[in-house]
Amino acid sequence: MKTIQGKLLTGQVVELSISDGRITSVESIHGNGSELYLLPGFIDLQLNGYLGIDFNNPATTPEEILTAIREVRKTGVTAICPTIITGSSAHIEGCIANLVRAVETYPEVERAVVGLHIEGPYISPADGPRGAHPLADVRSPDWDEFQRWQNLSGGRIRILTLSPEWPAASEFISRVAASGVIVSIGHTAATPDQITSAVTAGARMSTHLGNGSHAKIDRHPNYIWEQLGNDNLWGCFIVDGHHLPPSVVKCMI
Repeated sequence: MKTIQGKLLTGQVVELSISDGRITSVESIHGNGSELYLLPGFIDLQLNGYLGIDFNNPATTPEEILTAIREVRKTGVTAICPTIITGSSAHIEGCIANLVRAVETYPEVERAVVGLHIEGPYISPADGPRGAHPLADVRSPDWDEFQRWQNLSGGRIRILTLSPEWPAASEFISRVAASGVIVSIGHTAATPDQITSAVTAGARMSTHLGNGSHAKIDRHPNYIWEQLGNDNLWGCFIVDGHHLPPSVVKCMI
């Protein structure tokens, strides 16, 4: 049994009792407490791997995935959406099956994985917006293909990142959203009208907004401003000080 004292975000000071890795009690105490803050764990919606352990490699072992879960927890991230990027259908299926294997093998992985995130392959083929995704595997949305992936995952796919610039993208987005999957706009060169149509069809998120884009774009309108200005989109940002300058993050938030 051990105890930890710290502050909640409300300023209340509490003492946690922990036994066998679990919180057994939370009690309010008097005093200012330490500089330690007690917070809920972070949820990372887009994690492609950790410490060299690649979720996009079907050969990654369940044991390695368990190691990644344990190590990322040390950073305060207690739940994740393992993210698979653009590839052939067979490659994506291999990655999905591998992650499912890890989830079914280790309860610790099952608790941490709140859903799978498929980032691509239905993204922009243009240099810049495509980012590091392989051009040869970029393709237009395919409902039957996506359904195969969802069935293989046991319904665990919770986020799909795509670009709405493809013909019939709105119809596809509508079907995916109706199935309970969050559609996120990313790696896109879509026009403002296409962004608006995607949101009307059910898109609700923007993946790493400000990245996966052309180095130079029109001042306005453009696909970044259009997403920032849409009240029905949740913006996701990579705030590591590298992908976006701090000043840009400040303005976007």
